[in-house]
Parts: sequence; structure tokens; C-alpha cells
Amino acid sequence: MRIEARLPEKNLQVQGTFAFDADDQTRDSVDVVVNKNMGRPTFRLLSPKQPQFVVKEVPAADGQAVYRFLFSPRLVPHQTVRIGFAYQGGTLPAAQFFLDSAYCMAGGYGVAWYPQVLARQADNSTSTMEGTGTIRVTTARRFTPVIMGSQFHSIGKGKLLTTEFTVRTPAIFSLFVGHYIRSDYSGPLPIGAYRLTRDTVTSAYVRKCARIIEELSQEFGPYAFGSFNIVEYPDEVAAKLGIGGISECAGIALPSASFGKPFNYALFGYELGHQWWGNAVRSTGKKGTGILSEAMAQYGSLQVVKRFDPTQTEQYRRTGYPGYNKEQSGLGYLTLVASGSDTALQNVSSAEAHSIGDSKGFLVLELLAETIGKERMRAALHHLTTKYRDHPLTWENFLNEIQQAAGQDLAWFYEQWLNRTGAPEWTLSWQLSGQGQVALKVVQPPRTAYRLRLDAELISTAGKTVRCVVEVAGATTTLRQEVPPDFIVQQVRLDPEFKVLHWSEEYRARAMVLADASRVRNLWLSGKVPEALAMGEAALAKVSQPDPYGAEFALCFELGFLQARRSRQSPAFREEAIAYFLRAVRCPVREPQGLTNAYLLLAKLAQAKGDKELFAWARSCALTADALTGNAEGVASRL
Repeated sequence: MRIEARLPEKNLQVQGTFAFDADDQTRDSVDVVVNKNMGRPTFRLLSPKQPQFVVKEVPAADGQAVYRFLFSPRLVPHQTVRIGFAYQGGTLPAAQFFLDSAYCMAGGYGVAWYPQVLARQADNSTSTMEGTGTIRVTTARRFTPVIMGSQFHSIGKGKLLTTEFTVRTPAIFSLFVGHYIRSDYSGPLPIGAYRLTRDTVTSAYVRKCARIIEELSQEFGPYAFGSFNIVEYPDEVAAKLGIGGISECAGIALPSASFGKPFNYALFGYELGHQWWGNAVRSTGKKGTGILSEAMAQYGSLQVVKRFDPTQTEQYRRTGYPGYNKEQSGLGYLTLVASGSDTALQNVSSAEAHSIGDSKGFLVLELLAETIGKERMRAALHHLTTKYRDHPLTWENFLNEIQQAAGQDLAWFYEQWLNRTGAPEWTLSWQLSGQGQVALKVVQPPRTAYRLRLDAELISTAGKTVRCVVEVAGATTTLRQEVPPDFIVQQVRLDPEFKVLHWSEEYRARAMVLADASRVRNLWLSGKVPEALAMGEAALAKVSQPDPYGAEFALCFELGFLQARRSRQSPAFREEAIAYFLRAVRCPVREPQGLTNAYLLLAKLAQAKGDKELFAWARSCALTADALTGNAEGVASRL
């Protein structure tokens, strides 16, 4: 494939050939996807010469164009098909695609910027074929192109630079072009960093990434690629596309702001987890695809936090890791449920992968590992990443492999955690039943009772504790626990570290209060901006004081964020965003991480407006708020 990346003209010219071997699913036809933003391609059949082919465009979503190649007569099994193509485009942004005079991002997982051949499975589902090959990219000399997971060499001629990339490990291709400074780091795994500015933190980031890859190799199996890359992209691109990070075959791409923050183990664990789940192992079928990519990567993130930042593990499970997406936590899931959004994990597709998969999904996978034993879970995952490296993994195969490794019937676990919506809830009562014994009674709703193994903590009037494990099942479970004779029980807590996703009185109250903000976010994410604004204003009108869980702040933040994203369309939207953020920061109850971001966004809006006084005040407040949360947002480097 040959690419001319003409950034000043905001244009990519792409031409070349692709090839595949015909199988039972592609002998009559094959579908090839090219995003409409890339222009209308021309195709020609290079080989074999005998069959004729007709190209028809079929309806598709998300700006993609699907071209169906119809062969007559049918292709011979295992026959190699070579098709030439040419097109040019790239003037408009798309998911994981950005092109202007200074930078280009073309993420193959988000947009078919090159012809992507769809493999059709026996159940009629499709997945994008990975490929190998040679890609030649021509740019102006001042730019450096990057394709991760490749070997490359460059040749300069006049004002142009041509770089030839060879990809030998099957991959989805992504292209980055910018004013990059490349740094190479030797070690057991070669690592390259592509930064847009020089700094002193890159080497530390690289070392920590290497340690995370080593840790995840213990969890998931050997790393599948021969190298690893970290690529920076501008914050402006992140804001326009709404992406905070991308995991590619053999590397990750992160916005500039990420390098100004303290190293975030949850974020890097998640992005690196995708090297196995979503990159090396890809899912197919009509069930569980979001769990086999997003939730598995997030499960890897939790293992990384447990290993390298263990004091934050419980908070990660409960309300989110500091500096990371707060919605990706137990409370994040419960808030989704309160807002009316829930899906059984077996039915989580790409549409719900980030919401349900990254909140409930990874916690259930952690519970599954605890249920069958960590070593058995590791053995199962090692087997899966080896067996399914060269062909897609289905939900059914995933469950069967886990059960086989577990050596036990997991139908009960699958039924309550994967096949139905919701989470457990219980009430606990206890009383002394004689010297040295406490009677416990756990009651669950009869229709949704779970089978659970829970930690219990008994606390005495002297502050001493007795810990034990209790097993509950059915609507009512009664049991007795022995304690020392002089142990006077004052309190009993079930699952004190939130190892099992569940409802509590506090979390139900918080989730119900924050549900309106969640609904607003879901509306604008689905493109329903007027509806989101109307719902947010209506919900604000109903907020009353006291507001212990910060409903007013959450709503003002979501509305401000929405209008800030639209601020380039009209100064009126910018003024509305400023007004929402000013109201947010003056609320009596403010979520700490959200408060930092509210001041940060307010400062950026003031800067764009040219309001020096407001900018100085918001910047100062953002720095103070960030300092109070351990500089988790890295405000100093972002303003």
C-alpha cells in the first residue's frame, strides 16, 4: 500500500493491493469496508483472471461504506484473490481519524481508512481481517510517520520523506503523522516513544510500561508482538474526537495531557490490557463481544493496580481510581442502573462495552477469578490467548474454556452474573446467641437472590475485629459465628472491602441522585443534544438543598462539558458553558476530581474568550484543587 500524506492540503492519497484466500464464506462474495470520508474508491480484480466480479455498495452505519464483491463463477477454495484500489480523501474528522496541516491520526480500529476485508463467521457475524504487508508513506521531510508493530526505514528525496513499513505480525493498521521526536529504549522488549515535545518523564513512563507488560504476561500469557510503542497525539485531537487513549497492535497512543499527569496505573493497565484482549485476541459472534475486549482489558487494569498501587484497589472497585474515569467502577454501574441503562453481560456489544463492560464487567471477571482460584484463571487465560491468536474467540468458547480450567460446574455463576441484569442486595441483622456466639441473618429479594461467598467483619466495643467468610444462598441465610468470650460485638459488616459488586443503602441513595446526570451524558453521547439540555435543565430545577451527594454539581458539570464541546460552533455555547461551570464550582457539594476538571475547563474557555481575569482565577483554583487530589489531573502542565 502506498500513501501520500499531504497534510497542508488535508488530503490522503492511498493506492495499492490487498489479497486474501477464498474460503467457504467468501467464495461467492466478500465485503470490504472503506470510510466514506476517504472518498469513493476504484477497485480492479488483479487475480485470478477467470471470474468476473461486480462491486455493489450496501448500506452501512457510522460513516462506513461497505463494498460487496460478487464473484461469478464462484471462487475455487483456497484460491488467492488480489484486488487493486485507489482513492483520496480525509477532509472530515471521524472516529479515530483526524487530519489537518500539522497532524494526522488514522486509527484502524475506529475507522476503515484503508480497505478492510470482513471475515464472515458461520453464525453470519463479521470481523475485520488482520493483515500483514508493506506500507510506504510519503510525507514532507518535517513530519515523521508511525505505524506500530512494524520494521521500517526511510529515504529522503528533496523536500519529501518516504518511509517503508513492513508488518509481519497480523494486525489492524493505524497511521500517525506528526512532528515527532523518537526515542528508543533497549531491553527484553524493544520500546520506542514518539513524543511531540522533549521532556524528562518519557523514560519513566517507558520503564513502568515495561513492568506492566511483564505483569500482564503473567496474567494473560506471552506478549504477542516483537516491540512496543508509545505515541503522543495533541490534546486538540483528543478533544475533537472525544478519545482519551487508543490501544493498537504493539503500542498505545495517548494525548499530550497524559504525560503531564502522575503515572496512572489504571489507565495504562487498561490500555496495555488491550494488547491481549481486542488486539492479539479478537472476539466474534453475537454475544459477549464487549466483555471479551473492554471488560477483559479493564480486568487487566485492576490486576495492575493490585500489583503496583494496592492501596487504591478498594477505591477503584467502589468509586473509581484517582485520575481515571469515575464511571468505571461499582458505583458507576449502579448509577447506570438507576438511570435506566442496564444490559446482561452476555448481551454487551460494542455499544455498551465502555459503560457496562468497564463498570460491572471487570468486577464480575475479578469475582470469577476469585471463585475458581487465581491460578486456574491465569491458566485459562494463557490457554485462550494462545489458542485464539489466529482466529476469533466466541463468547461460548470463552465460557467453555473457563469452566474446563475451573474443574467445576459454573452454570450457577454464569446464570446469576452473566445472563441477567442487576447486582445483589441484602439486609443483614445479627444478635448475640450466647457467650462466644453471634447469630447472623442475611435476607435477599427472593426473585433475585444470589449465591455468594462474602467476607464478614465483626467489630467489638474495644475496636478489635474478627473476620470470617460466610456463604449465602436463597432468600434467607442464617448462620452462627464464634467469637472470643470477652469479645463484645458492636457492629457486623458484610463485604467490607466491596469485593462483590452490590447495592448498599448509601450507594442506592447516591446512584438515584446522580442518575439524572448519567441520563444527560448518555443523551449527548448518542447525539441527542437538545434532549440532553432539556433534561438537564429540568433536573436542575428539581434539585433541593441539602444536596449531600452533589446532584447539582454533577448536572452543571455535564451541561457545561456538553456546551464546551460545542463552543467552537458559537460564542453563545461558550458563554453557556462558562455559566454552567461557574455554577458548578460554587455548589455546596462538589466531587473532588470533577471540581479540578471544572476549574480546568473553565480556564480553557476563559483563555479562548480572552478573559485574562477569569483565566487567572480559574487556573489558580484548578492548581489548588489538583494539589488536594495528589495532582491526579496534571493541571500545571495542561495550562
